Amino acid sequence: MTEQKDSPLNIIDKISHWDAKIAGWLILVMALIIGFEVISRYIFNSPTIWVMELSMFLLVICSCLAGATTLLRNEHVGMDLVYVHLPPRARAILDLVTGLFLFVYLGVVFWQGILFVRQSIAWMERTESIWAPLIWPAKIAIPIGAFLLFLQALRKYISDIQVVFGRGECKK
Repeated sequence: MTEQKDSPLNIIDKISHWDAKIAGWLILVMALIIGFEVISRYIFNSPTIWVMELSMFLLVICSCLAGATTLLRNEHVGMDLVYVHLPPRARAILDLVTGLFLFVYLGVVFWQGILFVRQSIAWMERTESIWAPLIWPAKIAIPIGAFLLFLQALRKYISDIQVVFGRGECKK
């Protein structure tokens, strides 16, 4: 079964590609601010109070955003000892069964992430440093990342259903 150019499945893939681009740009920003800190500290003897925390926030955001792209590229760590020797239909069936556990897990992470962010906003939670930035802007990446990973997992689940019923190809 061929997919249309703007099918919902392809739109999910495009979202994951953009997700990867955003994470890539954030890593570049992180590298630049860490470079700024090194120059500031060791050349001008004037360390900053904000670079370490901001770079940690950016790392958290990138880590949360990486899940969907990693699934899109089929690069998550797996136990391939048996899996790779199975025929495509059997792999798809196994993925459908394990996918149900993934959906439950992502639902919990998404829901708890929303509660986590709401609490952080309500309490105006800040770090305990001199800079003391608000924490919720970094925490909001948790439910966003879970949602994006859910979308990509749903896309894979639909593709696996198509493989089981002989209307699609196994990508691995």
